[in-house]
Amino acid sequence: MALVIHYALAGDLNTALVASTGLMASVLTSYTKARAESMDVILPGGIVERGERIVLLLLGAFSGFMELALWALAVGATATVVQRFSSAHRSMVRQEKARAAATPAGDQLVHGD
Repeated sequence: MALVIHYALAGDLNTALVASTGLMASVLTSYTKARAESMDVILPGGIVERGERIVLLLLGAFSGFMELALWALAVGATATVVQRFSSAHRSMVRQEKARAAATPAGDQLVHGD
């Protein structure tokens, strides 16, 4: 958030937008995994997990290429969110099909029963 504020106050709104995109995607990355696990869906890692996000920011800070690091973070974290959503969806569809196959046809509930 500090980077978003820094670039916004400096008048670099494009970089502030990229930083906020990276921030939101980072939060969604963690939330997606936590939410999926609460529904008994195990998700694979992803392209840019927490460790990679931290390393990207540190490299950007110490090398002087923060804008490049923020772009990599925004793109990588967004790709990870998409990957996790897709993986969670596929896993939940598989679970639903397995439950439907395990339930005898006469035992299925009809809405309104």
